[in-house]
Amino acid sequence: AAHGVIIRDEAVSAAVRLSSRYISGRQLPDKAVDLLDTSAARVKIELSTRPEELVALDQEIAALERERDARKRDLAEGTGGEDEQDALNEALEKLRATQDARATLHARWETERTAVAALMEARKALREAKP
Repeated sequence: AAHGVIIRDEAVSAAVRLSSRYISGRQLPDKAVDLLDTSAARVKIELSTRPEELVALDQEIAALERERDARKRDLAEGTGGEDEQDALNEALEKLRATQDARATLHARWETERTAVAALMEARKALREAKP
């Protein structure tokens, strides 16, 4: 289990086949082993980091919050035009929709993380239980 990731026999076969086809300048088994190592490291990292979609939604929410604050400030100071209230309402609606999308995605990600953690614990218990 490289990087704490179980590598199935099918993955080893695919690594040999694909590395011999697409990686030049190196010899088997080194290039297949490097491919498996890189893949296992990537899986391990992806299991412990937030999805890119979630990061993008967080950035979009931050931008929409800045826009909301600027529009509120313009309205309070009277520097915005007559369309400023409509623009504020539109920004608030976009912010709510983006926050809802983020909450949905975050809940799904947490559910998946919990399931993966339970599966990994079950596999660990099975490995340790074998004589």
